[in-house]
Amino acid sequence: MSLLTAATWVPWLVIGLPAGVRVDRLPRRAVMLTGDAVSCAVFAAVPPAHRFGALDVGGLLPAALLAGTAAVFFQTAYTAYLPGIVGAADQAEGNAKLHGSASAAQLAGTAAGGLIAQVLGVVDSMPTTAATFLVSFVCVSRIRHREPPAPVVVRARGALFKEVGEGVRLVARDPYLRSLTLFGAASNLFLGGCQTLLVVFLVRDVGMSGTGVGVLVAIGGAGGVLGALVVRGGVARFGTARALLAFELGVPALAPLMELTTRDAGLAFFAAGYACASVGVVAGNVIKAGFHQASCPAGVLGRVSACSSFSTTGPCRWARCSPAGWAPGSGCARRCGR
Repeated sequence: MSLLTAATWVPWLVIGLPAGVRVDRLPRRAVMLTGDAVSCAVFAAVPPAHRFGALDVGGLLPAALLAGTAAVFFQTAYTAYLPGIVGAADQAEGNAKLHGSASAAQLAGTAAGGLIAQVLGVVDSMPTTAATFLVSFVCVSRIRHREPPAPVVVRARGALFKEVGEGVRLVARDPYLRSLTLFGAASNLFLGGCQTLLVVFLVRDVGMSGTGVGVLVAIGGAGGVLGALVVRGGVARFGTARALLAFELGVPALAPLMELTTRDAGLAFFAAGYACASVGVVAGNVIKAGFHQASCPAGVLGRVSACSSFSTTGPCRWARCSPAGWAPGSGCARRCGR
Protein backbone atom coordinates (compact mmCIF):
# COMPACT_ATOMS: atom_id res chain seq x y z
CA MET A 1 0.00 0.00 0.00
CA SER A 2 2.89 2.37 0.75
CA LEU A 3 4.43 1.60 -2.65
CA LEU A 4 1.18 2.31 -4.48
CA THR A 5 0.63 5.52 -2.55
CA ALA A 6 4.19 6.65 -3.30
CA ALA A 7 3.86 5.74 -6.98
CA THR A 8 0.99 8.17 -7.45
CA TRP A 9 3.23 11.02 -6.27
CA VAL A 10 6.53 10.08 -7.95
CA PRO A 11 5.47 11.96 -11.11
CA TRP A 12 5.33 15.17 -9.06
CA LEU A 13 9.02 14.74 -8.28
CA VAL A 14 10.04 13.72 -11.80
CA ILE A 15 7.93 15.94 -14.06
CA GLY A 16 6.19 18.33 -11.67
CA LEU A 17 8.36 21.36 -12.46
CA PRO A 18 8.48 20.87 -16.27
CA ALA A 19 4.72 20.28 -16.23
CA GLY A 20 4.26 23.78 -14.83
CA VAL A 21 6.13 25.21 -17.81
CA ARG A 22 3.99 23.24 -20.25
CA VAL A 23 0.78 24.32 -18.56
CA ASP A 24 1.83 27.96 -18.90
CA ARG A 25 2.34 27.41 -22.63
CA LEU A 26 -0.72 25.26 -23.47
CA PRO A 27 -4.50 25.80 -23.28
CA ARG A 28 -5.29 24.76 -19.72
CA ARG A 29 -8.73 23.41 -20.55
CA ALA A 30 -7.20 21.05 -23.13
CA VAL A 31 -4.64 19.86 -20.58
CA MET A 32 -7.42 19.07 -18.10
CA LEU A 33 -9.43 17.17 -20.73
CA THR A 34 -6.39 15.09 -21.63
CA GLY A 35 -5.72 14.30 -17.98
CA ASP A 36 -9.29 13.13 -17.47
CA ALA A 37 -9.19 10.97 -20.60
CA VAL A 38 -5.94 9.27 -19.59
CA SER A 39 -7.17 8.61 -16.03
CA CYS A 40 -10.45 7.18 -17.32
CA ALA A 41 -8.58 4.83 -19.64
CA VAL A 42 -6.21 3.67 -16.88
CA PHE A 43 -8.97 2.71 -14.45
CA ALA A 44 -11.13 1.16 -17.18
CA ALA A 45 -8.21 -1.11 -18.12
CA VAL A 46 -7.92 -2.68 -14.66
CA PRO A 47 -10.78 -5.25 -14.95
CA PRO A 48 -9.55 -6.61 -18.33
CA ALA A 49 -6.02 -6.84 -16.91
CA HIS A 50 -7.39 -8.83 -13.97
CA ARG A 51 -9.22 -11.24 -16.26
CA PHE A 52 -6.03 -11.89 -18.24
CA GLY A 53 -4.08 -12.53 -15.02
CA ALA A 54 -1.94 -9.40 -15.31
CA LEU A 55 -3.21 -7.63 -12.20
CA ASP A 56 -0.79 -7.73 -9.29
CA VAL A 57 1.29 -5.12 -7.53
CA GLY A 58 3.69 -5.13 -10.46
CA GLY A 59 0.80 -4.31 -12.76
CA LEU A 60 -0.76 -1.74 -10.48
CA LEU A 61 2.43 0.29 -10.06
CA PRO A 62 2.59 1.36 -13.75
CA ALA A 63 -1.11 2.18 -13.60
CA ALA A 64 -0.51 4.31 -10.51
CA LEU A 65 2.41 6.09 -12.19
CA LEU A 66 0.37 6.82 -15.31
CA ALA A 67 -2.65 8.03 -13.33
CA GLY A 68 -0.32 10.14 -11.18
CA THR A 69 1.22 11.69 -14.30
CA ALA A 70 -2.24 12.63 -15.58
CA ALA A 71 -3.02 14.12 -12.17
CA VAL A 72 0.14 16.27 -12.27
CA PHE A 73 -0.98 18.00 -15.46
CA PHE A 74 -4.66 18.14 -14.51
CA GLN A 75 -4.08 19.64 -11.07
CA THR A 76 -1.50 22.15 -12.26
CA ALA A 77 -3.81 23.33 -15.04
CA TYR A 78 -6.83 23.26 -12.70
CA THR A 79 -5.14 25.61 -10.25
CA ALA A 80 -4.03 28.05 -12.96
CA TYR A 81 -7.30 27.97 -14.94
CA LEU A 82 -9.66 29.67 -12.46
CA PRO A 83 -8.23 33.23 -12.69
CA GLY A 84 -8.72 33.14 -16.44
CA ILE A 85 -12.47 32.48 -16.27
CA VAL A 86 -13.45 34.29 -13.04
CA GLY A 87 -12.98 37.98 -12.32
CA ALA A 88 -10.63 39.04 -9.53
CA ALA A 89 -13.53 40.13 -7.32
CA ASP A 90 -15.12 36.68 -7.58
CA GLN A 91 -12.02 34.52 -7.16
CA ALA A 92 -12.45 34.06 -3.40
CA GLU A 93 -16.00 32.86 -3.88
CA GLY A 94 -14.91 30.71 -6.81
CA ASN A 95 -12.19 29.00 -4.77
CA ALA A 96 -14.58 28.39 -1.89
CA LYS A 97 -17.18 26.88 -4.20
CA LEU A 98 -14.66 24.67 -5.94
CA HIS A 99 -13.23 23.30 -2.69
CA GLY A 100 -16.66 23.01 -1.08
CA SER A 101 -18.22 21.18 -4.01
CA ALA A 102 -15.19 18.90 -4.24
CA SER A 103 -15.56 17.99 -0.57
CA ALA A 104 -19.29 17.38 -0.98
CA ALA A 105 -18.70 15.16 -4.00
CA GLN A 106 -16.01 13.24 -2.16
CA LEU A 107 -18.35 12.65 0.76
CA ALA A 108 -20.81 10.92 -1.53
CA GLY A 109 -18.04 8.93 -3.19
CA THR A 110 -16.43 7.93 0.08
CA ALA A 111 -19.71 6.75 1.58
CA ALA A 112 -20.50 4.74 -1.54
CA GLY A 113 -16.97 3.47 -2.23
CA GLY A 114 -16.80 0.75 0.39
CA LEU A 115 -20.34 -0.43 -0.36
CA ILE A 116 -19.73 -0.63 -4.11
CA ALA A 117 -16.49 -2.55 -3.56
CA GLN A 118 -18.21 -5.04 -1.26
CA VAL A 119 -21.12 -5.58 -3.64
CA LEU A 120 -19.20 -5.70 -6.93
CA GLY A 121 -15.73 -6.55 -5.69
CA VAL A 122 -12.73 -4.23 -5.75
CA VAL A 123 -11.76 -5.00 -9.35
CA ASP A 124 -15.26 -4.93 -10.83
CA SER A 125 -15.94 -1.59 -9.12
CA MET A 126 -13.11 0.08 -11.04
CA PRO A 127 -15.38 1.08 -13.97
CA THR A 128 -17.22 3.24 -11.44
CA THR A 129 -13.97 5.10 -10.79
CA ALA A 130 -13.35 5.39 -14.53
CA ALA A 131 -16.86 6.81 -14.94
CA THR A 132 -16.10 9.63 -12.50
CA PHE A 133 -13.26 10.81 -14.74
CA LEU A 134 -15.62 10.59 -17.70
CA VAL A 135 -18.09 12.83 -15.85
CA SER A 136 -15.27 15.28 -15.16
CA PHE A 137 -14.31 15.20 -18.85
CA VAL A 138 -17.86 16.03 -19.91
CA CYS A 139 -18.18 18.84 -17.35
CA VAL A 140 -14.88 20.47 -18.31
CA SER A 141 -15.74 20.17 -22.01
CA ARG A 142 -18.95 22.13 -21.40
CA ILE A 143 -17.10 25.21 -20.13
CA ARG A 144 -17.96 27.83 -22.71
CA HIS A 145 -15.10 30.20 -21.99
CA ARG A 146 -12.26 29.90 -24.49
CA GLU A 147 -8.76 30.91 -23.54
CA PRO A 148 -6.79 33.28 -25.76
CA PRO A 149 -4.15 31.53 -27.88
CA ALA A 150 -0.94 30.91 -26.00
CA PRO A 151 1.93 33.10 -27.16
CA VAL A 152 4.30 31.49 -29.61
CA VAL A 153 7.62 31.11 -27.86
CA VAL A 154 10.84 30.28 -29.67
CA ARG A 155 12.89 28.26 -27.26
CA ALA A 156 16.64 28.07 -27.29
CA ARG A 157 18.58 25.17 -25.89
CA GLY A 158 18.06 24.93 -22.15
CA ALA A 159 14.98 27.18 -22.25
CA LEU A 160 12.89 24.61 -20.35
CA PHE A 161 15.29 24.63 -17.41
CA LYS A 162 15.44 28.43 -17.53
CA GLU A 163 11.66 28.70 -17.30
CA VAL A 164 11.56 26.15 -14.49
CA GLY A 165 14.16 28.23 -12.69
CA GLU A 166 12.01 31.34 -13.03
CA GLY A 167 9.19 29.68 -11.14
CA VAL A 168 11.50 28.28 -8.47
CA ARG A 169 13.21 31.64 -7.92
CA LEU A 170 9.87 33.43 -7.64
CA VAL A 171 8.75 31.06 -4.88
CA ALA A 172 12.14 31.10 -3.13
CA ARG A 173 12.48 34.90 -3.09
CA ASP A 174 8.94 35.82 -2.11
CA PRO A 175 8.67 35.55 1.70
CA TYR A 176 4.97 34.68 1.60
CA LEU A 177 5.17 32.06 -1.13
CA ARG A 178 8.29 30.64 0.48
CA SER A 179 6.63 30.37 3.90
CA LEU A 180 3.50 28.74 2.53
CA THR A 181 5.57 26.25 0.53
CA LEU A 182 7.77 25.28 3.49
CA PHE A 183 4.71 24.90 5.70
CA GLY A 184 3.07 22.67 3.09
CA ALA A 185 6.20 20.53 2.79
CA ALA A 186 6.46 20.01 6.55
CA SER A 187 2.77 19.32 7.15
CA ASN A 188 2.41 17.03 4.14
CA LEU A 189 5.31 14.89 5.33
CA PHE A 190 3.17 13.79 8.26
CA LEU A 191 -0.19 13.92 6.49
CA GLY A 192 1.22 11.59 3.85
CA GLY A 193 2.11 9.05 6.53
CA CYS A 194 -1.33 9.42 8.07
CA GLN A 195 -2.90 8.93 4.65
CA THR A 196 -1.06 5.66 4.14
CA LEU A 197 -1.88 4.19 7.55
CA LEU A 198 -5.41 5.37 8.21
CA VAL A 199 -7.36 2.69 6.35
CA VAL A 200 -5.05 -0.01 7.72
CA PHE A 201 -5.63 1.32 11.24
CA LEU A 202 -9.42 1.36 10.91
CA VAL A 203 -9.61 -2.09 9.34
CA ARG A 204 -6.95 -3.99 11.31
CA ASP A 205 -6.87 -2.27 14.68
CA VAL A 206 -10.42 -0.99 15.04
CA GLY A 207 -11.93 -3.91 13.11
CA MET A 208 -14.17 -1.99 10.74
CA SER A 209 -15.52 -3.22 7.40
CA GLY A 210 -14.98 -1.40 4.13
CA THR A 211 -18.48 0.00 4.23
CA GLY A 212 -17.99 1.17 7.81
CA VAL A 213 -14.74 2.93 6.90
CA GLY A 214 -16.43 4.71 4.02
CA VAL A 215 -19.35 5.89 6.15
CA LEU A 216 -17.13 6.99 9.04
CA VAL A 217 -14.78 8.94 6.81
CA ALA A 218 -17.75 10.55 5.07
CA ILE A 219 -19.13 11.72 8.41
CA GLY A 220 -15.81 13.19 9.49
CA GLY A 221 -15.10 14.55 6.03
CA ALA A 222 -18.20 16.73 6.22
CA GLY A 223 -15.87 19.16 7.95
CA GLY A 224 -14.39 19.93 4.54
CA VAL A 225 -17.72 21.30 3.34
CA LEU A 226 -18.04 23.28 6.56
CA GLY A 227 -14.54 24.69 6.09
CA ALA A 228 -15.40 25.94 2.61
CA LEU A 229 -18.58 27.55 3.93
CA VAL A 230 -16.99 29.42 6.85
CA VAL A 231 -13.65 30.44 5.39
CA ARG A 232 -14.82 33.65 3.72
CA GLY A 233 -16.50 34.81 6.92
CA GLY A 234 -13.35 34.03 8.88
CA VAL A 235 -11.19 36.01 6.47
CA ALA A 236 -13.59 38.96 6.51
CA ARG A 237 -13.63 39.07 10.30
CA PHE A 238 -10.05 38.28 11.25
CA GLY A 239 -8.02 39.00 8.12
CA THR A 240 -6.24 36.60 5.80
CA ALA A 241 -3.19 35.95 7.99
CA ARG A 242 -5.01 35.36 11.28
CA ALA A 243 -7.66 33.23 9.57
CA LEU A 244 -4.96 31.12 7.93
CA LEU A 245 -3.24 30.53 11.27
CA ALA A 246 -6.53 29.63 12.94
CA PHE A 247 -7.59 27.18 10.25
CA GLU A 248 -4.19 25.60 9.58
CA LEU A 249 -2.90 25.38 13.17
CA GLY A 250 -5.76 25.97 15.61
CA VAL A 251 -8.64 23.82 14.39
CA PRO A 252 -6.54 20.80 13.28
CA ALA A 253 -4.95 20.68 16.76
CA LEU A 254 -7.82 18.32 17.66
CA ALA A 255 -6.89 15.85 14.92
CA PRO A 256 -5.00 13.54 17.37
CA LEU A 257 -8.40 12.56 18.76
CA MET A 258 -8.39 10.00 15.93
CA GLU A 259 -5.79 8.00 17.84
CA LEU A 260 -8.37 7.29 20.56
CA THR A 261 -10.75 5.56 18.14
CA THR A 262 -12.36 2.34 19.35
CA ARG A 263 -15.47 0.43 18.35
CA ASP A 264 -19.02 1.71 18.99
CA ALA A 265 -19.07 5.01 20.90
CA GLY A 266 -15.31 5.38 20.48
CA LEU A 267 -15.85 6.06 16.78
CA ALA A 268 -16.91 9.57 17.76
CA PHE A 269 -13.26 10.38 18.49
CA PHE A 270 -12.37 9.62 14.88
CA ALA A 271 -15.28 11.61 13.46
CA ALA A 272 -14.42 14.65 15.61
CA GLY A 273 -10.69 14.60 14.90
CA TYR A 274 -11.20 13.95 11.22
CA ALA A 275 -13.77 16.74 10.92
CA CYS A 276 -11.42 19.25 12.57
CA ALA A 277 -8.61 18.28 10.20
CA SER A 278 -11.00 18.58 7.24
CA VAL A 279 -12.15 22.06 8.27
CA GLY A 280 -8.59 23.31 8.62
CA VAL A 281 -7.22 21.75 5.45
CA VAL A 282 -9.99 22.87 3.11
CA ALA A 283 -10.30 26.37 4.57
CA GLY A 284 -6.52 26.80 4.48
CA ASN A 285 -6.39 25.63 0.87
CA VAL A 286 -9.03 28.17 -0.14
CA ILE A 287 -7.02 31.00 1.42
CA LYS A 288 -3.73 29.85 -0.08
CA ALA A 289 -5.21 29.31 -3.54
CA GLY A 290 -6.62 32.83 -3.53
CA PHE A 291 -3.27 34.26 -2.44
CA HIS A 292 -1.39 32.46 -5.23
CA GLN A 293 -3.87 33.59 -7.86
CA ALA A 294 -3.88 37.19 -6.66
CA SER A 295 -0.13 37.60 -6.21
CA CYS A 296 1.29 35.68 -9.19
CA PRO A 297 1.19 36.85 -12.83
CA ALA A 298 -1.02 34.64 -15.00
CA GLY A 299 1.93 33.72 -17.21
CA VAL A 300 3.84 32.04 -14.37
CA LEU A 301 0.96 30.75 -12.26
CA GLY A 302 1.35 27.23 -13.61
CA ARG A 303 5.03 27.18 -12.72
CA VAL A 304 4.44 28.61 -9.25
CA SER A 305 1.73 26.01 -8.61
CA ALA A 306 3.96 23.22 -9.87
CA CYS A 307 6.89 24.45 -7.75
CA SER A 308 4.77 24.51 -4.62
CA SER A 309 3.37 21.07 -5.39
CA PHE A 310 6.84 19.72 -6.14
CA SER A 311 8.14 21.02 -2.82
CA THR A 312 5.33 19.38 -0.90
CA THR A 313 5.47 16.16 -2.86
CA GLY A 314 3.68 15.18 -3.68
CA PRO A 315 1.10 17.15 -1.96
CA CYS A 316 -0.89 14.43 -0.32
CA ARG A 317 -4.47 14.14 -1.42
CA TRP A 318 -5.58 15.43 1.97
CA ALA A 319 -3.76 18.71 1.50
CA ARG A 320 -4.79 19.27 -2.09
CA CYS A 321 -8.50 18.91 -1.75
CA SER A 322 -10.03 17.13 1.18
CA PRO A 323 -9.12 14.13 3.29
CA ALA A 324 -12.43 12.60 2.27
CA GLY A 325 -10.87 11.83 -1.09
CA TRP A 326 -8.53 9.07 -0.04
CA ALA A 327 -10.09 6.71 2.42
CA PRO A 328 -12.88 4.49 1.18
CA GLY A 329 -12.24 1.02 2.49
CA SER A 330 -12.23 -0.54 -0.93
CA GLY A 331 -8.58 -1.52 -0.93
CA CYS A 332 -5.40 0.07 -2.19
CA ALA A 333 -6.11 -0.85 -5.80
CA ARG A 334 -8.99 1.57 -6.06
CA ARG A 335 -6.96 4.40 -4.58
CA CYS A 336 -4.06 4.32 -7.06
CA GLY A 337 -5.49 7.34 -8.88
CA ARG A 338 -5.93 10.89 -7.75
